[in-house]
Amino acid sequence: RIIFYSLIILFYLFIILIFYPGLFLQFSTRVPFGHHGDVQNILSIINFSIRAPLSQIFHLPVFYPESFMLTHTHPLFGVSFFFKCFHFLGLNLLQSNNLYIILALILGAFGCYLLSGEFTKSRLIPLLFSSMYIIHHWNLTHFTWLNFLSRFYLPFVFFFLIRFLKTKKK
Repeated sequence: RIIFYSLIILFYLFIILIFYPGLFLQFSTRVPFGHHGDVQNILSIINFSIRAPLSQIFHLPVFYPESFMLTHTHPLFGVSFFFKCFHFLGLNLLQSNNLYIILALILGAFGCYLLSGEFTKSRLIPLLFSSMYIIHHWNLTHFTWLNFLSRFYLPFVFFFLIRFLKTKKK
């Protein structure tokens, strides 16, 4: 089973390489499909959150009336967690950005595969359905606005909810 899932993930990597070659070929030089000003804004917020202490990232009631940088910007705390891990591994911001996009596409597609596999016993239909998650043109705008791309976890939430409801009936 692990080998089968590994082959599916390799298939997703192949699809990403075909449809978004800039993620791999320009891994450390630029973000594909991103407007320079927007990407710079998002990466500056993430860069601040990587280096700042947690007490300065969010506006917690304990620190009222002070307001910090991420209070008035995009919700990037979850994205910043990934970037903090990538920073710990020695990747720069552009490499982290491209790796985050690749991981988000793979994880979202895999979640769609598991979710659609709950509705059908075929292995081909979930594979085609989950491939549409990667191929869909809406992803291009999310390459800049990472807080939208970070919704890759939603298919997993629905998958586990359906699994829970199925076991509850038995």
